Amino acid sequence: MDQFSTQFIIITVPKGIVFRKFSSMINLVEHVGETYTAASYPPHVTLRTGAIVPIKEIDSFISKFEHHICDWNSFDMETDGIINEEYTKHGEQKFFIYYHIRENCALNQLNRHLLEFTPFIKSQKKTFCPHLSLAYKDLSQRGYEKIRDLIASKSQLFPEKIKWRCDNVSLFYWKNFKWVPYHVFHSVDSIKS
Repeated sequence: MDQFSTQFIIITVPKGIVFRKFSSMINLVEHVGETYTAASYPPHVTLRTGAIVPIKEIDSFISKFEHHICDWNSFDMETDGIINEEYTKHGEQKFFIYYHIRENCALNQLNRHLLEFTPFIKSQKKTFCPHLSLAYKDLSQRGYEKIRDLIASKSQLFPEKIKWRCDNVSLFYWKNFKWVPYHVFHSVDSIKS
């Protein structure tokens, strides 16, 4: 990416009390695990690979994206537990803590529909593993262990099941060291309400 383009992430963001609950968990995890990457994002579920759009094409991109997703209805989403994952990437040990999102036909259909939109896509990645991140990327082994201990000892702060209504597809972009909304597209039924 360069000064002549903008990177967008394509996400859905919970609202209200659910947004505040996830934000509170991410802030606590950030403090305990000394990890900051997840806190630079709003609590969200990534819906598909993002896009890198030349600045002069942004208005056209937004218009085409809106036209592509103009006809969808909101649906329920629910977590079904926290996953603690350790893996190796390029020979380096990595750690990831996230809420897994329960299998959901409507969410999968939305993902497939969004994958059909191809202008300025960032990558060809098609695998969809819906989740809501609590900590990753800059998470050390010590931080990972501290967060796992926190979640085990304060399980009431980290409920297994959290349910909310998915009623938005949002484009966020990087500004002032965090991801902020650029444009939010609402489901047809949420606009009518």
